[in-house]
Amino acid sequence: MQKLLTIVDISKMTGIPPSTLRYYRDVYSNCIYIFTVGEGKRKRYLLEAVDVFLTISKSTKQGLSTETIISILKENHSILNKTHDHNITEKLNNEQIAFIQTINQLLDTTIKMFVQQNQEISHLHSEIEIKSKEIEKRIESQVKNSFNSFYNKLNPLIEETVKNTLAELFKKRV
Repeated sequence: MQKLLTIVDISKMTGIPPSTLRYYRDVYSNCIYIFTVGEGKRKRYLLEAVDVFLTISKSTKQGLSTETIISILKENHSILNKTHDHNITEKLNNEQIAFIQTINQLLDTTIKMFVQQNQEISHLHSEIEIKSKEIEKRIESQVKNSFNSFYNKLNPLIEETVKNTLAELFKKRV
């Protein structure tokens, strides 16, 4: 039977701080690539988790996105791709393997959907920014036109008032 590892054990093996390992675990909690047993403080990890955490750490340091890291994990750390560890695959019956394959397909679909939605959101942000600038220019132009129109209407009145006031003052002085 394989030895189960704690976060601290994995930290000592990898040099990755326990808090970082927990962060990776939480970020990639939806992945089936981090094999765990137990809950809470009794949670233990199979030895395969060490390679997964190292892959995540290396990929993060390279600046890769979460989606890219998940793709890398899927390629390199899939349960069904582990030919060197027959202990896990031998225990799986055909129904379990089919279930895992279905889950992997669902994960693929979900990841693709998230990537597509992220691209759509990015595109929408760009469109909103362009529209906002267009609206801002339109409003600025309308305000400028309104001001010019107001000024053009008011200016003759001001000039007439000043002229009349000066004329009255001049008459009083003379």
